[in-house]
Amino acid sequence: MAGVDDWVELRPMHAGDAEAVARLSGELGYPATAEQMAVRFEAMRRSSATQPAEVIVAIDEGSGEVVGWLHVAVPAMLAIDAEPDIWGLVVASSHRGRGIGARLVAAAEAWALERGYAAVWLRSNQRRVDAHRFYKRLGYEIVKSQFTFSRSLSPVTPASPPQPQRPAEDSAAR
Repeated sequence: MAGVDDWVELRPMHAGDAEAVARLSGELGYPATAEQMAVRFEAMRRSSATQPAEVIVAIDEGSGEVVGWLHVAVPAMLAIDAEPDIWGLVVASSHRGRGIGARLVAAAEAWALERGYAAVWLRSNQRRVDAHRFYKRLGYEIVKSQFTFSRSLSPVTPASPPQPQRPAEDSAAR
């Protein structure tokens, strides 16, 4: 039986992969349009000089289809030394269980080692029990639990320039 190395190619994401990456992002639970993904990818690419990052895609060589992706990045940190984080990993449901995810993680680890890092971090939602088993099989350990908070903000509109205050009219001065 052919191993995953025989039929899946890993390579850095190209702008032309945005539609497939967006589709897979939906499978991960984060729906996005191809246009949104293209904008995000370009922003990541532009900032990679100061915040190294890579999106690695898995290509089914038989069909040419993107069947998985992994986003690894080194966020700028003040409180601690920065280390790479896996910000997203998804394999198409039709291709899961074939070793593609493990290859993507190994590629992220190689990327980190090439840049001199000794660890890779990741976060996984508590309800993703299958993902937790997968990461543990790869040697990852749970090192902390935390809550993620969010607060919606009203859209900010440009303020009107301040208007000069008029002195109060004194009816006796009339």
